[in-house]
Amino acid sequence: MSILSWNVRGLGNPRALTFLRNLIRSTSPGMAFLCETRLTNSNSDRIRRLLRFNNCFPVNRHGTGGGLMLLWQNEWDVSIQSYSSGHIDATIISPDNLTWRLTCFYGNPHRELRKFSWDLLQRLSSLSNLPWLVVGDFNEIACDEEKRGGPPRSLTAMINFSHALANCSFRFEPFWLKEEDFRETLLSSWPSALLQDPLVDLSACLLSCSSTLNSWNTKKFGNTQNAIKQQQSVINQLHSMAATPDIMDQLNKAQTTLERILTREELFWKQRARTDWLIAGDRNNKFFHSQASRRRRKNEIIGILNDSGNWVTDGKNIEIAVCHFFSNLFSSSNPSPEDVDGAACGDPGS
Repeated sequence: MSILSWNVRGLGNPRALTFLRNLIRSTSPGMAFLCETRLTNSNSDRIRRLLRFNNCFPVNRHGTGGGLMLLWQNEWDVSIQSYSSGHIDATIISPDNLTWRLTCFYGNPHRELRKFSWDLLQRLSSLSNLPWLVVGDFNEIACDEEKRGGPPRSLTAMINFSHALANCSFRFEPFWLKEEDFRETLLSSWPSALLQDPLVDLSACLLSCSSTLNSWNTKKFGNTQNAIKQQQSVINQLHSMAATPDIMDQLNKAQTTLERILTREELFWKQRARTDWLIAGDRNNKFFHSQASRRRRKNEIIGILNDSGNWVTDGKNIEIAVCHFFSNLFSSSNPSPEDVDGAACGDPGS
């Protein structure tokens, strides 16, 4: 028992129809959803017979484009709940007597109108408590990792799509893809021993996958804000110690860890808050002030090694150490390479 979803890009093309017939013959799906059929309803029954399905529900094309068709065999009980040029929504009783919901979806091909597709998807998500499967062609991606080659996608468009999916209770974190053990965790979460019922198998696999990834996410990343505070505490503690090679090595490692956590946090909020930046613009003064404050904190000198090798943190002593270092450097007729390197790197105490 299987379901096929395919953007056929026009069934008036004999080559496309031949390919589709061979695909259905090789996979034997119990149901099939076709989008961009570019057919009128009067031609749908002929296509149904050619593809050897017992039943079909067509949605007429608009002009020369669009067109949807849901086909199914007699073993499936299909009750159409609603439809439009961009969707077919149905309650399904499959041959194993499971009741669930199927939404066949086609995102508007015109980017400026795609917002209405996401509004429709979110409305559909709230109409039933049945197990829900959405198939089709959204005409959009949630992140660049979903595509290969071609020009970059619009960041605004991807964010809008991601928000729509999040509002439908879908959840995927793009920063997971940057973790070396993510692929292995994902593959191990998918049960290898399956039952005879594909729908039950799919439900069990998705449940296992969701549970495993949530546990992996909690164990690996924990509370991001706590992790940031912990690393900042470690860095501050190391700054208060004598600058031995071992301490400096620990400091570099702690700073690298903190940078990795901050990068992960940035990826996390891109899907949730970047829209605020794009939509609010310069009207959102509080938002931009917080961004400026963050940049100031990042560029702030919190401590420095003076000529005596001591770590000083108060503003006055930092100023004295910097002035003293550069005064000695530029009054010297033969500064050492180490001194010049230290000045270039902004490290007077090196």
